[in-house]
Amino acid sequence: MTAVDLEWVPELPLWEAELLDEGQRLLRNITECVRGSVDIQSEIEPNPLCVYIKSSEGQMLYTNSAYERVFGGKMMSAGRLSMAYLNGALQKVAHDSDMLILRGCNYAFVDHVGVNASGRSMHLQTIKHSLLGVGHPKLAILGIT
Repeated sequence: MTAVDLEWVPELPLWEAELLDEGQRLLRNITECVRGSVDIQSEIEPNPLCVYIKSSEGQMLYTNSAYERVFGGKMMSAGRLSMAYLNGALQKVAHDSDMLILRGCNYAFVDHVGVNASGRSMHLQTIKHSLLGVGHPKLAILGIT
C-alpha cells in the first residue's frame, strides 16, 4: 500500500474508534460465553456503558444496569420489545439500525439524539454488532450506547 492509498482511508472520530473497540471486545467475549455455555449477563453487567442484546424481533434479551438506569424506566427492559418503551425518535433510530444489522451489516454506528426514561434529551452514540451466527438461535444484535 502506498502513501497515496492511505489518504483514502478515513480516520474514525475518537468516539467511534472507542465504541468499535469496545464492541469488538464484547462481541468476542459474548461469542465465547455462548460457545462455553457461560452466563452472558455476567459479561455485560460490569460495563459502564449501556449494553443490551436483542432478538431479531426486537425483544430485549439482556441489558445491564447502566442501560436500565438510562432507558428502562419503571419496568425492566429484558423480555420487552424495545418499541414498547423507547420514545418516538429513539424508536425510529433503533428500528432503522436494527434493520441494517438484520439485513447483513456486521456493525453500524449511530450518532443521534433521544430522550431517556426520565424525559431528558440526550446526545447519544451507539454501535450495534451482529450476533447472527454466534451459535445461539435468539441472539441477533449487540448494542452499546
